[in-house]
Amino acid sequence: MPVPMDTIGSGGADTSSSASTSEVQQSAQLINRCLFNDRESIDLAHKLSINSTHSGVCSGTDDKDYPSTSCLPLVTDVKRVPLPPELIEQFDHMQCNCLIGLFPEIGRAWLTVDSDIFVWRYDQGDDLSYFDGLKETILSVALVQPKPGIFRQHVKYLLALTTPLDIVILGVSFSGDDINKDMHLLSEPLFTLTTDSTYLMQTIATPNGRIFSGGRDGCLYEVEYQAGGSWFRGDCQKVNHSQSRFSFLIPSMMSQLWRSENDAISQITVDETRNILYTRSETGSIGVFDLGNAGKSTSRVTLVSLDSIIRKARSISVGIEPSNLSEIVHIAPITLQESRYLNLVAITQAGIRLYFVVTSSMYSGSGLTAQGGDVRPNGLYLVHIRLPPGFTNSSVQRPTSIHAAYYKAGSLLLASTTGDDATLWYVNGDMFAFDNILKENHRNFPLDGRSWAISQLASAPLSQLAVARLPSNTSSLGIPPDPPIHVLQHLQQPSEYVVVTSQGCHIFYKLRPVDQLRALLEKTTDPNSETIEEFFRLYNKGEGVCCCIILAISPKETTNRSICDRATSVFLQHGGIHAERVATHRGGEGDYPVAAHQHSITPLSPIQNVSMAPSSGIKRFGGAPVAFSTPMPGSLQHQQQVQQQQQQQMNKNNLFQQQQQRQQQSNTTATSTNLRMNGENGFYSERQQGLYKVFARFVRPIWEGNVIEENFVVEDGRKRSFAVSRPTIEVVTTILEDLKNLKTFMTKYCLVPANIRDMNQLLYRGMQQRHHNTSAHMSQSPVNLHHMEQQKKLCAETCATELTFINQLYQLNDVTIQVLGLWRLILHHQLHVIIDNLDQNTQSTLRTMVFHELVTNGKQICCALVNGLVSQFMNDHSTIGALSCQLREICPDFYSPDDLTCAQATELLNQVRTSLPGRRKEQLEEALQLLMSIAKSVNLPSICQQLQSVQYFEGVVELCMKAANLRDAENLALKFHYTFYGCIDETLDIDPAFKSAHFARLECYKCITDMLSDLLVAAESHPQAPSVPTKPGPPQLNNSTKTSTNVQPLTPKNAQIHAETSLQIALKSSDELLHITLYDWMLHKNMIEQITRVESPFIEKFLILRSEVNGAGATTPSGGNRINDLLWQWYERNGRHLQAAEVLVKLADKVGPERNLIERIELLSRAKVHAKSMTSMTTVANNTGQLLGELEDKIQVSKIQLETLKQLQEYPELRHCVTSLNSQLYDITTIYQEYADQYDLGEIKLQIFEAAGEHNEILIKDLWQNIIEKLISNMDRTIDAMTSSSDLPNIIKHKIIALSKNYANSERYFPLKFLVEYLEKISLGRSWNKIWVIETFLNVGVTTYDLLGIYSQIHAKKDGCWSALGNPHHIIDVINNLLTLYLDDDVTAMNNVSMSSSMTMQQDNNRYKRHIISRSLDLIAMSLMELTSQSIRDVTTNLLISSLQKNQAKFESLRAQL
Repeated sequence: MPVPMDTIGSGGADTSSSASTSEVQQSAQLINRCLFNDRESIDLAHKLSINSTHSGVCSGTDDKDYPSTSCLPLVTDVKRVPLPPELIEQFDHMQCNCLIGLFPEIGRAWLTVDSDIFVWRYDQGDDLSYFDGLKETILSVALVQPKPGIFRQHVKYLLALTTPLDIVILGVSFSGDDINKDMHLLSEPLFTLTTDSTYLMQTIATPNGRIFSGGRDGCLYEVEYQAGGSWFRGDCQKVNHSQSRFSFLIPSMMSQLWRSENDAISQITVDETRNILYTRSETGSIGVFDLGNAGKSTSRVTLVSLDSIIRKARSISVGIEPSNLSEIVHIAPITLQESRYLNLVAITQAGIRLYFVVTSSMYSGSGLTAQGGDVRPNGLYLVHIRLPPGFTNSSVQRPTSIHAAYYKAGSLLLASTTGDDATLWYVNGDMFAFDNILKENHRNFPLDGRSWAISQLASAPLSQLAVARLPSNTSSLGIPPDPPIHVLQHLQQPSEYVVVTSQGCHIFYKLRPVDQLRALLEKTTDPNSETIEEFFRLYNKGEGVCCCIILAISPKETTNRSICDRATSVFLQHGGIHAERVATHRGGEGDYPVAAHQHSITPLSPIQNVSMAPSSGIKRFGGAPVAFSTPMPGSLQHQQQVQQQQQQQMNKNNLFQQQQQRQQQSNTTATSTNLRMNGENGFYSERQQGLYKVFARFVRPIWEGNVIEENFVVEDGRKRSFAVSRPTIEVVTTILEDLKNLKTFMTKYCLVPANIRDMNQLLYRGMQQRHHNTSAHMSQSPVNLHHMEQQKKLCAETCATELTFINQLYQLNDVTIQVLGLWRLILHHQLHVIIDNLDQNTQSTLRTMVFHELVTNGKQICCALVNGLVSQFMNDHSTIGALSCQLREICPDFYSPDDLTCAQATELLNQVRTSLPGRRKEQLEEALQLLMSIAKSVNLPSICQQLQSVQYFEGVVELCMKAANLRDAENLALKFHYTFYGCIDETLDIDPAFKSAHFARLECYKCITDMLSDLLVAAESHPQAPSVPTKPGPPQLNNSTKTSTNVQPLTPKNAQIHAETSLQIALKSSDELLHITLYDWMLHKNMIEQITRVESPFIEKFLILRSEVNGAGATTPSGGNRINDLLWQWYERNGRHLQAAEVLVKLADKVGPERNLIERIELLSRAKVHAKSMTSMTTVANNTGQLLGELEDKIQVSKIQLETLKQLQEYPELRHCVTSLNSQLYDITTIYQEYADQYDLGEIKLQIFEAAGEHNEILIKDLWQNIIEKLISNMDRTIDAMTSSSDLPNIIKHKIIALSKNYANSERYFPLKFLVEYLEKISLGRSWNKIWVIETFLNVGVTTYDLLGIYSQIHAKKDGCWSALGNPHHIIDVINNLLTLYLDDDVTAMNNVSMSSSMTMQQDNNRYKRHIISRSLDLIAMSLMELTSQSIRDVTTNLLISSLQKNQAKFESLRAQL
């Protein structure tokens, strides 16, 4: 089974050994600034103050343009190599012409004698090759890099030769395809082409293989060649670009007829970075040709004559004599690597340089406009004139009679001849590369004869170490400018120059700054010598320190320990000088110092970039004079002020002291501000700045580039990408070794406080020197001494800050070494495999990550890479002992001792998979013990997955509990939990230690709960069916089946057992917060039954706290009312009925929409049951009785509330009332006032009166009347008149019956006489059935005897309402009907009475019959007397009398039977 990527190690380093991230990031910012300054060095156009094509500038007229640096060597001694003896003999045979030139691409020189050409290695004078197959004199020679795909591979170069008649192209090959071995010229020409009698005097080749020739006729020709010919074009042809594309069709004899005097082209040069070609004619005219963006086309742009150039030059500087501009001897392109703005430089015979641009739009309103390769030329414009050294100073020798020159990348060589004396001038500005004006050094030395050719040896192809990837936010123009030699001097070899004369080859090298220092150290052992002092004055701002460090740690200098020791001594002596210690002429940072003695430390003005002129009372800011705000010390104005102050001191001593004190405070503030301003850029000393620059230049090739790149391959027709390292392993190794050497050097010489004391003393002496002249007369005054003490204290603080920055760089260097060491190790073990196994987020981050981000913020990425490497070893079943030791040595911050222990434990867990059952338990326990020892830092989620994979679930619980206790030893998490549980106020100021501890414990607990969740899922799952094969054939074995394992599959039954066992182990812990976490998890998993069975001292507190938080409305993991239900259930299971009842009451009383009113009543009923269960316990009998009474009252009121709710539900507009009634329990007063009374709910009012025990006979009757009237009114609105007479009595009947169930036994709230009389009136008024009222009350349960008594009382009142209603004998009629019902035994009559009524009549006991008969006879007699006494009787009355008489007879008969 593969090991998970993030299983190995904790991913963290030891706290004591890991570098502070903030300090590393702060140092990285300074490194980025150093790289920016190196990359964005001042452009040549800015140094020459060029800002427009319409106005030019002249420089070289001031002595500071060519400062004297005679003590520092610029070039090495000249090596002279004579011509081969065979060539000397050839001069004796010369008849027409001879030429000498150089092929720097292959390290060879060439010589033509008439029609023969000889090529030899100029540095040794050997390997002579020749070609004598031509018959005509050779006019020009060019070495060509052939176009690809045309010639065979052994043809490395082409040799183009022109004669008056032909153009011949030869093939060039080398032994073993190595240009350093023997050279061979193919015997047969590859191409031969006629010149049409045009003398081609100059021939060159472009890097893409194009061949251009300049003719004596002033035209530019191109020799085009290709692999195969066509019908219209041959394999090789000549094209005239100065005229028509088809000029080859016109014979040259005819073209001479209309062409003026020819101006032969004497030089052709190409700017390969911009694809622009320039020509120089014999008369000095300069032509410009555009080769197109791709360099494959040609178009003529302009041709500027020498006269036009001279006129423009004279307009720029009228002091230049025309004779100094009369001849241009050399032109050279200025490539994009040197300037983004300038294009061409021309050198005259007087050594004057003329700088040109080829576009008129080089200047915009915001400044110079950079010209990339896509900006095409539209002209040629002179913008600057640079005079040679000594041109305006007669005391300095100046170059004259220049006949040859060479210019490239800021280095100028001038060859002059005066009589028999030949001199070579070398001019270069590398020493002042960071200055904001062009300043150059110059040297001259004699040559053995007139120079015939000058060239710089082609440097080797740039390695990845010399090419730096630009940051993504940098606007690049395609080709970045070359940095100054200071930046690459530890990588780049010195430039080599060759000058060929008739006596041989003169070879010398340009010295890099480090070479200059080495040359000085070879001559002197005194670190304080004048030459060393001069060197550090020139190379300030840490550049001199860089040279010392490079010499001290360079592996090449190990054979010469004396140079290393001297360089270290110089570093210690001069490294403490302040970074901006020297006053200069102009406001630039790198201006050359005024005098040698000014290397002492002198505080600058509080304003940055302000330097003091040596002889004037002005200061310059950006080159502009500005008046001093206070007199400069040493100036005339200052001396007058001092005299005035002395006079004031003699007259007013007190006033003088006050002024003196203010002056000293001002000086103190100025100096303090100066030091702080110098510290704003992060550099406080030369050594600090030098160390940062050295580190920046070491890591420059990779620092701002991506760590990995994507490569794409096509496999089986599908495109697949894989990651590759952008820096190669060779680049990483080289940089790693340099940084290790730097670390060793810093450890020995840069972290010692003694060096800081030396710097402190030097700073203090410099400040004393500054104040000596201005304060010598009062140096002993108390105020001045106090001021000096303040300066000393400030210097000490500055020194301490400087040491802090050096320590930060040391940490950054150490982290970088670890990152590079790790990266190199990974490159040895299949980088793309390791990256592919990382998680997607890590892969995405790594693909976009820049190297410096990996160093400063990529610790997690590095740890993930370490984990991936170790995992790969384990997956390959390789032992990790050696790898772990290697990782501990290479990157201890990313692979700590804990990581090593974790890897050993993981290795044991892997062995468990194949171990025998007897050995399995021992290995698991051993692995667990290892993990327990590092539980504080181990990566729990990953290692727990590994433990689960071998079914060691109990080990997961033990490890997590151990880790939680170690990571929060003071149990701060529990305090945090109880203090801020449920708090949602994020603005509270909480101690981060509490938050961190709480998070650490929860992370440990989560591993346990996740494992338990997985076990529950496994316990519920079923064995899976066999998977469907992906393709026909035998079963495909995956990695897991190839490796045998003794770990049995986890069955659902075993999963359930492991889950229960693990949970019980965790619940036995004394960790309260763990219990809380487990309870929350069990709630989430709906394990209610299991929670109620938990026996723990923490469960009750947990449930109470959760219920309180729920009551407060906070959000909890459980949510809802489940936690509250769980609390009373837990009390119930544990026999604590009183607490259960109290919780149930609280739940019922809790306001909210979670429960409806019915559920609340159920809770109260359950609470009542629990309260009754406690009555047998004498200790709580009193409290229980009181609680029981309260519960009964609550239940009664809640039932009234429920009835109120049911009545209000009938009205849709009262939904809010229903919601309110469901959301809480109300008291009886609230129900009456807010609902019953407000919405006229008579029945509810009646129930409230009955529940409250209140009796008001009149009010009770009104309520019953209101109930009946409201019922009739509602029915009248909802049913029509046809159904009203038959249905309404029944509705009223059912309502009376329903209400009577609550009040039938209470005459106080059920006024029977009133109801009978009131209903009879309604019945009479609506002409309803006369017996429905009787039936209603018989169903209610009123006996016949009682009804007869009630009707007797009603009749006795003799109420006149009956007559008003139309039947004065209505009551007698109803009594008669009641008697008839009682007496009538007819089946039909009995069926008309409801079954319940019939049963009621049958249930009358015989003992009551006598009373009924007696009362009935009395009523009949009284009714007959009343009816018969009337004089006038209608039919109805007569019928009623007859019915009464019949009933009287029946009752008489019944009485006789009794």
